Amino acid sequence: PPRWLRRSGGGPLGLRADPPARKAPAAAAGGPRAMATGAGEARWGVLGCADIARKLCVSVQEAESARIVAVASRDAGREDKDKKARAWADANAPPGTVAHETYEALLGDDTVQVVYIPLPTAMRKQWVLKAAAAGKHVLCEKPVAIDLQDAQEMVEACRASGVQFMDNTMFMHHGRLEEMRKAISDREGFGRVK
Repeated sequence: PPRWLRRSGGGPLGLRADPPARKAPAAAAGGPRAMATGAGEARWGVLGCADIARKLCVSVQEAESARIVAVASRDAGREDKDKKARAWADANAPPGTVAHETYEALLGDDTVQVVYIPLPTAMRKQWVLKAAAAGKHVLCEKPVAIDLQDAQEMVEACRASGVQFMDNTMFMHHGRLEEMRKAISDREGFGRVK
């Protein structure tokens, strides 16, 4: 599929291949925590080159108040780690996106305000804690942790660092959830929920 896959209402699937016109980026006011106040544009970094992150990149690029600015591939001692991040960024992110060789480098990038963490579940806690310590807001793929204790520690680390934590459970914010609740609550049509 083309790099700039976008919804537009055109074509049989409502997609177009040209990038949407973008407003000039707003000046970043107040560093990483500025996003919480609504000032400027949210600048996203992606930890890892997971396939699921492609969807996030499309969504962020469709938003007028956000953009992808960096992506990182993990440092596994591979010679091609910088090439992998660069190739992934070129295929999925806007021109000018920085490709970092390590996750640590992305967390140290002052242009990144928000970090998306689509890493394997067992790796998420470590990187959420590091992102919080670096003053980055966090969007963590689901499931957020391997157990409740880890999830609580992740949320607390973000709270203590003054950054926001959110899990990437989009269906919680979709109208179908309310419809499901109504259907399940209908004892006559659905029955008693135990």
